[in-house]
Parts: sequence; structure tokens; C-alpha cells
Amino acid sequence: MGRPHLEPLVDADVRLTRLTLPGWKPGARVRTLSIDPVNGACTQIVEFGGGFRQPAGFSTSEWELYILDGALKVGDQLLTKDHYLFVPAGYRIGPISTRQGCKAMWFFNDHFPNWVPATAHRDRQVKTSAFVSTNANDSIRWVVPNFYPQTEPGSLVKLLRFDEPTGAFTGLYMLGPGFWQDNVSFHDCMEEMYHLWGESWMMQFGYLPTGGYVYRPPYINHGPFASEYGTVGLFRTDSWLVNHFNFNPFKNPEECREDVLTKMKRRQPDLMNWVYLSKDEFTP
Repeated sequence: MGRPHLEPLVDADVRLTRLTLPGWKPGARVRTLSIDPVNGACTQIVEFGGGFRQPAGFSTSEWELYILDGALKVGDQLLTKDHYLFVPAGYRIGPISTRQGCKAMWFFNDHFPNWVPATAHRDRQVKTSAFVSTNANDSIRWVVPNFYPQTEPGSLVKLLRFDEPTGAFTGLYMLGPGFWQDNVSFHDCMEEMYHLWGESWMMQFGYLPTGGYVYRPPYINHGPFASEYGTVGLFRTDSWLVNHFNFNPFKNPEECREDVLTKMKRRQPDLMNWVYLSKDEFTP
């Protein structure tokens, strides 16, 4: 089933509730921006109150954390604004605490945010090499995106994490003032966006201010889009991002998916013998 399409949503319109999930100590509140109704995988704005403390341990879900404001101590490291963590499932991190409070965004990709107090990683199968801890302002440069086909000039990205086997990535994007892309596109992957600062406009979905959020499953047609004053945002996908440009804003997801399959049948017939489609859907 997966998460539903959400666009547009503004974080301030979402109720702030106490975090009361397995393993978590009192003192944190969350705004749930999107959630998978089956397994509980979610994206939330989390606010840790001053004095919050959480013992060392791990989640059985892989998760990501981005600091929006304040400071959070994780083990011996002090995370400040724009610090990013990617934590593999079962990866043990040190105690979590904050003196004066911290606001962050986190993503639990496999199920709801659980926590298991622990003195070591869950087991030897934990992908320790996948752990990422970096501040977006320290050494990561803005670069022109290499999405294919290319987007319009005027956009830049900072890559915080890239998973080579799947093509999934997390990063920052920036649209310059006056950015305009006049065509329509869709992707084979999920894309998730949060406006850290600025605004944008999408023809089908309207205006998105600072604090605006989008969860877009595969094959959702979107565009044209623009930004009058510029935008800086957080951006994630769950696989390779390919721009399928078109000029029909009214195509539904099934029509977009069929467009991709038609192109694949024409351009890569051998690949079509291998993909997940049933025999009834494929005619060599």
C-alpha cells in the first residue's frame, strides 16, 4: 500500500503530540508529516525539550536525522543546525541529550520509531559502513545536479548521502530567485521534500511556503513549477531519479507508468524479459 501522496502540506498545520513509542523517554514531541498505514514508517518533525535524555541504543529501522534548530548531543558528538545522520538498522549510537532543546526532522524508513537500549550493535550483519554523520555547512559544496534529463538552469544540490546499489539519496536543493521550469515531469522513484526556507509554486498543487512538505510516490505527474524568491530544501528519494518530461499535466500515475513501460519495450526489449512484470503484461 505504502504512504499516500501528500502535496501540499505545511508543518505548522500538523498537531504537535507527545512521542510515546517503545523505548523512548518522555520529553519529546512530534508532528507526523507522513506515515505508512501498514508498517508505520514515517517522517516527523521532532522537538526535544530542554533536559531530554535518551540512553544509548539502536532502532530496528534505518533512520535519518536532520537538525533544524538548537543542538543535540549524540554520544560524544554535538550536532548543531544542518547536521545530518544516516543510521543503519541495528546500528548502536551513544546517549542522546540536549540542554536547551533541539528541533529536528527524522525519517524512519522501515517502520515506526522504536528504540532498543544497547551497549553494542544488534549483530554482525549491521551495515556499519553505511553510517553517515556530516554537517551540510562544513565541506559539502553546492553543485549543478546531474539528474537525467537535466533540469532547467538555476538549481543546485548538496549530496548528504548516496546509496550506490539502489541510487537512493538524501540532500539539499536550492532554487534561485525567478526559477521556472515550464514542462511536466514524473519519476520512477518516491521523492520527499521539505522547505527549510523560501517558497515554490506547482501548477497542480499550488503554493508551498517555508515549512512546506511533499511526499510524492512514483509516477505522480507534476509541473510546471516556479520559485519567485528562491528556495532551500531537504530532498530524498528511495531509488535512482530519472526525469520523465512531458507536456500533459493531466496524466494519472497509471498512464505515467505505462509511458515508461512503452519506452522500455521499445528501447530495451531484453531488459523487459527480466523486469518484475507478469508474463501477461509483457509481449516480446
